Amino acid sequence: MREWVKASVLTSGEVAQILQVSRQRVLALVHEGSLPVLRAAPGTTLFFRTDVERYLLKRNGLLDTSHVELPAHVIAFLRDGPSTAPKRVQELQPRFGDLHTALAYFDYMDAAMAGFYVLAEEDSWKDPGYGIEVARLVLRNAAGEEIWVQGANCGYGGGGPRTTERILSSFGVPQDVMEPLFTDDAVVIVRDGSSWQANSRHRTFRQDDAAGHWRHPGTILGFDGRNLVLAESRLNEWVDAPEATLFMVERYAEFIPSPVEVVVFNDPKQAIESGYWAVPTFGSSQMPFRVILRDSSGRELWLIGDDLNESPASTVKDLLSSCGLDVDEAVESTPEAASRFGAWLRRPVPRATSVQRFALKRR
Repeated sequence: MREWVKASVLTSGEVAQILQVSRQRVLALVHEGSLPVLRAAPGTTLFFRTDVERYLLKRNGLLDTSHVELPAHVIAFLRDGPSTAPKRVQELQPRFGDLHTALAYFDYMDAAMAGFYVLAEEDSWKDPGYGIEVARLVLRNAAGEEIWVQGANCGYGGGGPRTTERILSSFGVPQDVMEPLFTDDAVVIVRDGSSWQANSRHRTFRQDDAAGHWRHPGTILGFDGRNLVLAESRLNEWVDAPEATLFMVERYAEFIPSPVEVVVFNDPKQAIESGYWAVPTFGSSQMPFRVILRDSSGRELWLIGDDLNESPASTVKDLLSSCGLDVDEAVESTPEAASRFGAWLRRPVPRATSVQRFALKRR
């Protein structure tokens, strides 16, 4: 195990050497969403070697993503970084025309739930099925045509929001309208005649040390061949605090707001045979997900359920508690959480009458 970690996990200094950039530039790439993080905490930032190698291939133009199929109304999916994305958008402006609406996101999950993603060009161990590529800036004209930008976003004072600012400025969006880009998690800017209006939202339990990337502590966002999946990750073993628990509860509640079915596998082998598995962070064996919470939208929450007890859960809170999430302590320590999540946590759990077996679509 120790040898595997040494060969597969890199520090920020090692990444800087491989990319031949400064450590500050490495952290900037993280905040831009260009470079995935394995673990981000004060004084410690770790990366998977495969993610760094993949970024290097993309940076050097050696990774072909041209064959990824886009929705018919999407003119282009720009994978450019902050330094080149504004220029690429300007090149498309004669075809695109005037901007009517801009949507910017801090969190990959929010953008993916809004439908702004495509399937990645290759399978990856870090996704429960197909990987996805998410655009956190979407530009829409009056005809409904869109440009998706991967290297721009909102929610902090770094390069991603600055890139969004530069792009929107080229369309004539006033500076005062763009102020929420640097503070809020989701920003919608709409043109109303000759004026612009901005609406925004700030997430309550935000995990800033996760750098806004989809691989947050405790969760992995992916695609299982039919719909989006939010899967519990082994990374949550590094996060043991009420704030982190509330962060995950908030994500669960937003991702599965209306649960309609729960499937529980008593046997881990049965979960793997039914397609509910992923390769764990450390090791090469298949990790089963024994508890599946399905929403009316078709989205699914996959929970590992290592410590799943025998007593049947009657509410969502009971279900999460049986999977090892200390919801009671987290809610009691934060009065706002009771009002925010109380109704969702008290929702009755609709258990499946039988285990549904189906294989995930894999390449």
